[in-house]
Amino acid sequence: MPQLHDAATAGDTAGVLALIKAGVPVGGKDNSGKTALHVAAMMGHTETALALVREAGADLAARCNESATALHSAAAFGHTETALALVCEAGVDRTAKDNGCETAADVAARCGRTHTATAIRNIPEGGGGGGDATADTRLPAAKKPRHS
Repeated sequence: MPQLHDAATAGDTAGVLALIKAGVPVGGKDNSGKTALHVAAMMGHTETALALVREAGADLAARCNESATALHSAAAFGHTETALALVCEAGVDRTAKDNGCETAADVAARCGRTHTATAIRNIPEGGGGGGDATADTRLPAAKKPRHS
């Protein structure tokens, strides 16, 4: 399991998928209860997170010891693109609450990631399904902050 988390931390999508193909469980958790999906989201590795969901069947509702989902992890670190992909492309529940009764948008706002909080809150109801529900929530590329 540590190998899978290490590969997810590095954003090594091919390595993650190879480990899972070799029999490493996709839902394995570290000491804090995080899955590889949590770790990929926390690091902002959108491609790896989506591959874990689409190709390896990672549990979108998996929770760490604080009851946070992968979306909470992406939001806390201001990874707007990853957060939006998890909701709009993978179908993560943006209304899920952690042990502190906070949604991912609440966590982002509390952590000072206002752009991420606003983007999550602005996803239209039923924003999943692969449509471009993110169009109105992104900053122009030249002004898009790396972490906000």
